[in-house]
Amino acid sequence: MAKFVVNTGDNFYECGIDTPMRVISDWASVYQGRRTPATANLTWYHTIGNVRSIFINTSPFVTAYSNARNKYNGPEINTTNTPEALTAQLKFIEQALNTSRADWTIVVGHHPVVGAASTVYGFNTSGMPHTSFDLGMRTTTGTGAWATLLGLLRTYNVTAYFNGHDHVLTHAVDPVDPVTYKTQYITTGAGSFADGADSCGAARPFLRYTNSGLPTLDCSTAVNQTATNGRNGFNIVKANKTSFEVRRMQCLTQ
Repeated sequence: MAKFVVNTGDNFYECGIDTPMRVISDWASVYQGRRTPATANLTWYHTIGNVRSIFINTSPFVTAYSNARNKYNGPEINTTNTPEALTAQLKFIEQALNTSRADWTIVVGHHPVVGAASTVYGFNTSGMPHTSFDLGMRTTTGTGAWATLLGLLRTYNVTAYFNGHDHVLTHAVDPVDPVTYKTQYITTGAGSFADGADSCGAARPFLRYTNSGLPTLDCSTAVNQTATNGRNGFNIVKANKTSFEVRRMQCLTQ
């Protein structure tokens, strides 16, 4: 029986929560009503756009969001992406990881660290075609926030990093050394709006699975593809003291 639900963000389309009634019509009535007794009494843990779960706000990490012309640029971003704010959040993450004595530790953020879309966060493999890189907004030490987060996931051997943002289901491993760094990277962003064009990684050996319905996963051919190329789905995690299992649940047709 499920114990709780983790929500990785991007749930209200196309205009966000444009009225408070959207929370009732699009969430409470769907998951908290008589038709869904299995989820009606579960606790939901949310990210913004025993297993120990550590939730972080990754939007301030994204370099593009600091551009004044970016549609996501606003007061929330501009007060949380300063070097001091980024450093404070990363120190919180490190402290939580350092003090965790759980059998399994997961970190949850909205954006992928290692994923399948055309922008890769946290590391730079310049030989990968059709890809842009973002090491993250700078902390007080001058290092990128994404690169610092990736380093923490490796140092503390985190069991899994779960994210949304890309509207597909994917599974990836460490792009440099998956044997030494065993963190599993799980994108679970297809619960609401599915978009196969968010997954493109034909030349990416670290990408082990994607549910994108595109005939080719090359980012250069994913442009202008429609959302019908994606398939809705979500992940179920089953864990005990000796095992940690992630099961993908998805629609066979869209």
